[in-house]
Amino acid sequence: MQEEILEINGVLNKTQHLLCFLINIRQGFVPEDMHGNLTDSWPQILRTFHRVHRRVEKLSRRRLSSIGFTGQQLQLKTGGFHYAYGRLVEKVGKTPLSNTFVQTQVNPNSPSDVAPGKLSFILRGLAKQVLAVLKWVNSILGSLSKLVGQAEVLKEFKEVLENSLYTKQVVEGR
Repeated sequence: MQEEILEINGVLNKTQHLLCFLINIRQGFVPEDMHGNLTDSWPQILRTFHRVHRRVEKLSRRRLSSIGFTGQQLQLKTGGFHYAYGRLVEKVGKTPLSNTFVQTQVNPNSPSDVAPGKLSFILRGLAKQVLAVLKWVNSILGSLSKLVGQAEVLKEFKEVLENSLYTKQVVEGR
């Protein structure tokens, strides 16, 4: 059972890092007028991630099994997530944003030092990979929220961020 807990918490850690990276880039993935609300909400979301981690550590194997979070069922979900996340990390690593991506693991307020024009071009290239990862996160948080209600708060925040990214893509043609 400890393996399942570590796997779930590992996905939560990577999700937290990705969401932090997405909201950390000003003039980035979300429309500028939404950026302030997202960053203002981040401390509460971070506290929620910590609470969800603690709750996950207390779940029994029987409860995890009830939502398909054991054995092959868990590997199907987390395997898809890890594949999509790995491709995103690989693609980010080939851009000037690689330092910002790494730094947000250590300091959530790390600014990007990439020029806005170049940043816009880079973000257009990353948007599809980001959306792919967020689709897997949606599936995982949706299942997890059946046992840990606070995971729904994380899912809702992720959906706002995802919708903001999609809106920027449509409205600004990026």
